[in-house]
Order: sequence, then structure tokens, then C-alpha cells
Amino acid sequence: SFELYVVLVQSEVFRDRLAKLSFKSHQCLFYEIDDLALSKQRQAVDRLRDEINLEPAAVVYTGGKSLHVYFKCSHSLNPAEWLYLNRQLTIIQNADPAICNLARSMRLPGMVRRRMVDGILSATIPITLEYWSNYQYNVKELETAFDSTALFPYELSEQRWRKWVQLLTRAKNGEVIDPQAALLQPSMTVPRSTLHCRRGTVTQATRDNRSSLKQLRASGVSVPLSICLTLSDRTLLTYGEFEGNRNNAGYKLARNLLGTSNLLTRNRIAYHPEPRQLFDRYCDRCTPPLEPTEADTIWHSANKTTAFASRDFGSIVMSIREWKLHRKSKKQCVRKPKRLVNVRLTKSM
Repeated sequence: SFELYVVLVQSEVFRDRLAKLSFKSHQCLFYEIDDLALSKQRQAVDRLRDEINLEPAAVVYTGGKSLHVYFKCSHSLNPAEWLYLNRQLTIIQNADPAICNLARSMRLPGMVRRRMVDGILSATIPITLEYWSNYQYNVKELETAFDSTALFPYELSEQRWRKWVQLLTRAKNGEVIDPQAALLQPSMTVPRSTLHCRRGTVTQATRDNRSSLKQLRASGVSVPLSICLTLSDRTLLTYGEFEGNRNNAGYKLARNLLGTSNLLTRNRIAYHPEPRQLFDRYCDRCTPPLEPTEADTIWHSANKTTAFASRDFGSIVMSIREWKLHRKSKKQCVRKPKRLVNVRLTKSM
């Protein structure tokens, strides 16, 4: 059996909120790879069979550019169990991370879909069931299969997942980078001696930051708002987000932009540009870009309650200080060209 529900709210933000309140368990893992040709998506299903011996319960052709692949569990999973296992499956298949969402709307085989092409509604496109089976697996079998890939030697924490998503986004945008690096490196733990460092060192760092802040306020220099954000939010500003997770990521970014700008204002630090300008940049860089009406909905929703910065003020001050040092060094590198002096050589008689 599969769980079915009807989506009454098209806004991703409100739909996700409703789903988080409604879903208490799930019995299927699923993934989608929509940036590969259909032939390669089918090869990915076959490869999963061969490498970790998992047979899908269903493979659905969406009528567009992708397959939806489902694996059935022998008993219901609570949201935390489902999220952990589905993220592992997504990583193994290098699939769309936006799919790891209990509120995700999936295509229903036997139904049809239509799309707008140049403002005209297309003919109906059937959604078909390409394959089905009675295979199902318990949690232990799924964990063993996923661990056999050797991709999770340190398990999959929230931090590792977010790092993998960041690297995947950068790789899909042309950077030569391996997203699996986020999974295979041991955790960077801070030694106890560093946490309890000498009082003099901490005091000097604090003094440097305070001095830097005083100079910044006195100079009236405006700092880029983006340098005060988290790495994940700076990645969103650079690359945007793919369809399916644009609204969630946009809401998170909007809240951090508002919270960070408020924090800077309270501390009398000038910044540029306005938060909404950076949010609009994100919307334009999404794939596909967010419609202006949807962007407005997200922004207004983010403004309903007081927002707080994702980073603490001390961390932001460190970034500002580094930005100032980098800015100063760039200015020093720009030197006036030396004046060329023509020397006339006279031939001695």
C-alpha cells in the first residue's frame, strides 16, 4: 500500500507547514534524478540493483523528464527514521536533495499532467507505471545495504547532509568538486586545549575585534551584507536553488537576511545592499526563477515575526575584520606606475 494525499495548497511554504503537522509516519523511500537523460536514470536503477541488491517497489514515469523510484519498507517509519534513510538513498543515487521532504508532491500513475507552453495549455500527458514489485525491506536491511556503499563511515549528521547539498549544488553549477568529500572526512572537533585557551589570547582577540568595530563605525564604511551570512546562504545567493526546494530555501534565506541586517543596525554597522535586493537576486538565480508573486509571498511570510541572525555577532565581526584586511591589501597592491625616464646615450668622441 502507498500513502496518497491531495495537495490543496500550491504554495510550497504553506504546503510544507501543513505536511509537517499531518505526517506522522511513512512506508516508502523515494528519489528523483531529473538532471539526467531518462536512459541514464534507468541505468541508475539497474546499478542500485547490482551494487546493493535493492529492488524498487515501483518506478513511475512522470510524463516529463524524470522517473520517480520507490522502495517499500516492511513497517511504517517515523519522520526522523524516514528522513535519515531517504537522505542516504538520495546521496547514493546522487539524486535531487529537495526530494527529502515528507511534503513532497509526487506524480500519481494513471493520472495525466498538462503544462503551460508559451502561455498555452498543452495536451494531456499520461503518468505511467513502468515497473512494480512486491519487494519490501525492514530498517536493518536498508541500513546494511546503504552502509555497504562505504559512503557513510561517520554516519550522516545534519551538518554532513547540509555540506553535501552545498557541494552538490556547486558541482552542478560547473565547479570541479566532489560532493562525497563531505561524507568521507572525519569530523573537525576542536581540541579541549583550544576551547580553554589562555586568557591573554582571548582578551587580545576581543580587543582587536572591538578596535576594528570602533574604526569601522568612525569611518562610515558600508560592509557587504552577504559576508555576514552563513556559507549555505552565500551558496544560495550564488547559485539559487532547484525547483522543489526554492521556497523552503528562500524562506530560510529571507529570515537570515532580515535577522542579520537587524543585528548590524542595532550595532550601528552600515551595510549594503538592502536585504530584499539580495533575496531578489536569489529568486532570479533559481532554476527556474521564482515568479515575482511567489517571491513576494515568501518575503511577506518571513517578515511576520522577528527574525534572528543565523550567526552570532562575534563570528560576524570576525568576517567583517577579514573583509577589511582583504580590502586594505587590495588597495596596497594598486600602485602608481613608475615614470619612465628616457635616457639619451651620447656617443663619446
